[in-house]
Formats: sequence, structure tokens, C-alpha cells
Amino acid sequence: ENGRGGMSSVFSFLVEQLSVPLTVILLSGLLLWVWEIKQPFRPVKYWSIFIQDLKELPIILFFIVLSAQVYVYISNLFSAPILGIIDHYWGGSLVISIPLYLRILIAILIKDTIAYFNHWLMHHHIVFWRTHKWHHFQKSMYWLKGNKNSLAAKIIAKWDFIAFPLLAIPADITFACVVGYSFFTFFVHTNIKWSPWMKYVEWLLVTPRYHLIHHSSNIEYQYKNLGDIFTFCDRIFGTYIDPKVFESSQEEFGLDDEESQTLRMIIGL
Repeated sequence: ENGRGGMSSVFSFLVEQLSVPLTVILLSGLLLWVWEIKQPFRPVKYWSIFIQDLKELPIILFFIVLSAQVYVYISNLFSAPILGIIDHYWGGSLVISIPLYLRILIAILIKDTIAYFNHWLMHHHIVFWRTHKWHHFQKSMYWLKGNKNSLAAKIIAKWDFIAFPLLAIPADITFACVVGYSFFTFFVHTNIKWSPWMKYVEWLLVTPRYHLIHHSSNIEYQYKNLGDIFTFCDRIFGTYIDPKVFESSQEEFGLDDEESQTLRMIIGL
């Protein structure tokens, strides 16, 4: 009885934890794959690549669940004391007095800035590069590659959202922002044709052509266009490169041919 009850609890937990990421992946795939097929940037052998990615999907889903649990545990340890300090010195009403829409905007901007510097660090320090290496391993780019991150990278990325609880953003709104960000991550990795409208959007937001340059096998480009959602950090801190300089017909993606995928790379150690 107890064994069955335990298994049932584990199954219910997994269904609860995986229902949202799986739904986001499926809906994103339906939309973005149609877009890629109709307006491809480059020919991609989807079937063989997708089969490989499908084999890795359980690992990625496990990483999503585990990193979320680590984030919740550590966040509970630190968020309450920090909120207590804010309440003690400035009063809890200070945060709440700021209009909700403004708090959401501030939280998103803080999230993007933290993500930029995390990304910068991943490309400038060997220890942090190991957490990010698996994401750059792939040679062919398409929407599902946006979710391919090591366990260590996923744990680090969760902290980009720390401003949301600190600014008392309601849980349902935080959830909506996380889901929207997940879709955006898939979008910027899509294999879609580079269109003229992208250059106008890039004054504010990252686009597929803007981000794919960063995935070039040319190491020089991998230090550029580190922006996560917005492009302003790249412009301010000197890591911006105009997509027009990228020879899209000649450049390749991924790491050096001598690199091989290892368990250490997948975990991010």
C-alpha cells in the first residue's frame, strides 16, 4: 500500500511539474516549426536532428524539474530575509506603493540585465563556460535548440527572475512571464529567413538573426550579441555586432569539430 501510494505521489508530482514545460514545447513547436518550414533560413535535416533531440528531451525535462526545485529551496532561504530587511528599513508599503505594471517592467529589465552578465561570464570564465558549452555544441540551429542547456546553466538561469518575488509580483503574473520568456527563447533560436523587419525590431529586442550570430563557430562572434531579451546591454557594454557583417551563406554554427559530447558537458561541470 505504502509503496503504491509513494509511486502515485511521485507520478502526480512529475505530471504537475512537467505539464507546463511540455505544453509550452508542443505549442511553440507547432507554431515555430510551421514558420521554419515555410520560410527557412537554411536547409535542415529535421528528421535525424529531431530524433537525437527527442532522445535528449527526458534529460532536459529532468533538468527543468530539478533546477526548479533547487531554485525554490534556495529562494525560500534568502527571499524571506531580504524582504524582511526591506520591510524593516523602508516598510513593505514602499514596494507595494509602486504601480504593478511598473514593478513588472522593472523586474523584466533586472532579469534581462542579470541574464546578460551571466551570459558574459559564461563566455569569459572557464568554469562558467563549462555550464554553457552544451548549448553551443549543436551544428544545426532550429527552435528546439533553445531549450538545450546543461543542469548547471538551468540552475543559474533561474536566478534571473529573483526580482519578481522581491518586487512582490503576483505568482500568476510571474508564471505568465516565465511562459512568455520560454516561448521567446525558442523563437530566437528558430531557423527562419532573415527578414528586413528584424533590423527595426533589433533596436529593442533580440531576433533570430541577432542571436544566431552568437552561435557561430567563429569564436570571435561567440563573444558578441549576448543579449537575452533586449539588445541595449550589448550596445551599452560593447558586445553588439551588426548582423549585416555576418556572411550567412558561409558561416557555420556550433563548436569545433574536435569537440565531442560528454556527460560532463551535459551536466555543465
